[in-house]
Order: sequence, then structure tokens, then C-alpha cells
Amino acid sequence: MKAKKAIAIILTILTFAVTLSAADWMAPSKAGKKGNLVGGKTKWTYHEVDRKNPIEYKVKGPRTIKLFVRIPDSGHGEFTITLDGDKYKDIKFDALKSEKYTISIEDGKARAVSSAHTVKLKLEKGEHIVKITTNRTIYVRSVNLAKSAKAIAPVEFDKSLSLITGDSRTTYYTASKDKPVEFQYDGSGTLIVWTRLAFSEAMKGTQHYTVVVEQEGESTLRMKLESLISETSTWENDGNVLPGKARRFEIKLGKGKHKVVFWSEDTPAPYCAIRFKI
Repeated sequence: MKAKKAIAIILTILTFAVTLSAADWMAPSKAGKKGNLVGGKTKWTYHEVDRKNPIEYKVKGPRTIKLFVRIPDSGHGEFTITLDGDKYKDIKFDALKSEKYTISIEDGKARAVSSAHTVKLKLEKGEHIVKITTNRTIYVRSVNLAKSAKAIAPVEFDKSLSLITGDSRTTYYTASKDKPVEFQYDGSGTLIVWTRLAFSEAMKGTQHYTVVVEQEGESTLRMKLESLISETSTWENDGNVLPGKARRFEIKLGKGKHKVVFWSEDTPAPYCAIRFKI
């Protein structure tokens, strides 16, 4: 693989849902005392906010941030969100004492803490300053929510198929060596590739197959996969074959224009059906 535009491939064998990193903790640009929420397997970082010590974040949009706000013990909490110098919202809430968590602020002493009150804040494109003030003591944690992956269609393919699972319908695109699928994209991101092998009547049990990934200027990659016939899904417009259970891998795309071609091989299957999210 060339170092100039290396493609990072992460292979994950899955049957059902896509699992993406949901959120990243945001470090404030200004804050008071720092502490940890204790009680689970992970120590979550919070900051103590009071009348003398507001908390402030410098954020570049567009993005959505999520605030987790707790109070000492239980009772009533309130705070104000200021966005770019203007009051955005006054928030008042009541919260019960958490049965699972305590909080320690700098000195390490465990303190009773309430359950979390959450607020989502969608920010437009550009630089922003988010400030939180309060007349009471609260504990604040902010995370940057990951963008949801969006389905995207290839520019070249042989046939599109509708996969029926319960009441849902999902579009896949057939890929074979003679008629590959071509994906094009301008920009960086994570390309999620879902594959379903087409099972003919003669194909029984676990089937192995290879999805070939060819990108201009890069070494050809071969993703070794295996699957079984899906017990919950059917093709709406191809009754001659049965869909295999979904298998996926991810491709990290750097900045610039990308042209990536996919096809299947090392299998008696007539094709492999593919769909993309980014």
C-alpha cells in the first residue's frame, strides 16, 4: 500500500446494526474545578460550575454537542447557555439522586450527585463560543456527537435490489467481476461498506467470498469474508437467490477525490450485493 494516500481498512464481521463511535468528550477552553463521575467501568470527566466559575467551549461548526448536567445530591438545577455572546436559553430542571454514581472533585472525596439532565445544541458552520453560567453549583460534561452515516449510491452498477427485512426496505447494488460497482466521493470520511452474498439453491452452509477493493493510485485490497443465508431477509426483486447475512468493512478516505471499484470473487455466487454509507 502506498504511503501517499494510504487507505486504512477496518474489517468487522456483523449481522445487524452498524456500530459507530457515538461521541467524543470536549475539553473546555475555560472552566473551574475538574472531577470524575465514578460508579461504572469508565470515569467520566465533569467540571464544577458555579456563580464565580462559568464554563466555556470554543467550537467549530457545523456539529451537534450534547451537555450532561448534574447537581449535588438531588433537587432543583438551573443554568443559562450563551452562544456567541447572546443568551441562547435558560434551563431549569429537577433531578433525583443517582443510585449508581458519585462524583469526586479534585480532592478525590466522593460526593452524592444527581442523575443527568441532557441538552443537545446544534451549531451552524463557523467558529462559536458556548458559555454556561449558573447561580447554583452544577457539574457539566460536554460531548461532540458523531455525525450520522448517510446512505450514498454508487455511480456505476449492474442492478439495484430491494432487501426486505420485516417492514423495512434497503437498497443494495450487485457487484461481480464482469460488472463491478463504482463509488465516487469528493472529501474525507469513513466509507462503510455493507455486503450480502447472493446464495443460489446449490450453496449450503457457510460460504467464503472475497470483495476486491480497487482505488486509483492504490494497491488492490482483497477483503476475505464469510456468510450464511439470512433467516430474516429476502430480495424483493430477485427471487432466484437468497441474501446472505450482512457483513461489513470500513474504508478511511483522506481529503480529495476518490474513485473506488468493488467486485466479488472466490465464490460460486452469481454476485455480491453492496451498499454504502459515509
